[in-house]
Amino acid sequence: YTARLCTRPAAYWDGIKRDRVGWYGDARITQETTDAVFFDPRPAEAMLVGLPTTAWANHIPVYSFDAIAMLKQLLLAYGPRKSSQEIYGRVREMLRWTERTQTSREGLLARNPEVQYFFGIGFLDWSPMPVGGRFEELSWLQFRYIEALRNAADVARWLGHGTDAARYSASAGRLGRIAMKRFYRRGRGFVHTLNRSRRGWEKLAPDRHYRGTYVDRMRLGPSGPSRHSCSLAAWAGLCTTEQARRDVLRALDNDRLSPVITPYFAYYEQCGRAECGDPAGALMNMRQYVGEQLERNDSATVWESFEPEVTGFRRWGLGTWPKSLCHGWSSGIVPMSVRYLLGVRPVEPG
Repeated sequence: YTARLCTRPAAYWDGIKRDRVGWYGDARITQETTDAVFFDPRPAEAMLVGLPTTAWANHIPVYSFDAIAMLKQLLLAYGPRKSSQEIYGRVREMLRWTERTQTSREGLLARNPEVQYFFGIGFLDWSPMPVGGRFEELSWLQFRYIEALRNAADVARWLGHGTDAARYSASAGRLGRIAMKRFYRRGRGFVHTLNRSRRGWEKLAPDRHYRGTYVDRMRLGPSGPSRHSCSLAAWAGLCTTEQARRDVLRALDNDRLSPVITPYFAYYEQCGRAECGDPAGALMNMRQYVGEQLERNDSATVWESFEPEVTGFRRWGLGTWPKSLCHGWSSGIVPMSVRYLLGVRPVEPG
């Protein structure tokens, strides 16, 4: 119901009151939900036809990568359509721009001062996480790039671009090896950042992150693992050994790590858990998180964020930011149920 309320013929809105605009990161999850229930390709298709090719989508690097996942989902659900090659052309141009202007010599994502970023730093989630680290030092950002290249390889192969598919796959493999060597710690999991600028974990802290990292050049050493880094390693296809999967589950079971406060990233965290061998636990965690929010607040829609310990008037805000109480990115329990409860996972277009 939440996802449907946020659906329009030409876009998936973030929310029906505050954010009446198509944000690709939100749309990725909303699309999976509505494809499973309402089977309508138009909103995703309309957004993807307008994908920026020389700027980050919504000024957020990972949202450009989410657009590739949206194209993959569009092909899986409906097969090739008239717009598929046009959209793929935009994806290919965006990835060329990324490689040419947004990466280091190693090929890792790097911050380009000439590019606009949401809040000046890019965005991952509203939840508390380690603060600081240059782009090259942020594991989760590199993991999202690797996942995007893997998705692009699938899309290219399905649409008949074999040379592109091979190139994307090779790049993902090479960057995956670099990422494992740089960010994986056997017995602990995947570090969030190689260098913090503050010792504590915080919710989105744009000025402190940017100033501490790029202006004051604070380098306090590795942060250790986070829920974000460990779950996104699974999404990037890096948990190929039993040891790595155990390390991810151990990190996600660690109550000392700050919890995720958004249904948005709870989807990524719990899918990461499921892919590392605990689908039943993932479903139950997501059920409990979403169910508690709905039942405690007698809510007909799922919110942008939920912190059980925050009560009274404060629960209507995300700190000082006005919170959306009908947010499509919070519908991930639907695709999770399709994948891990019903056991249905499309592997080829259509």
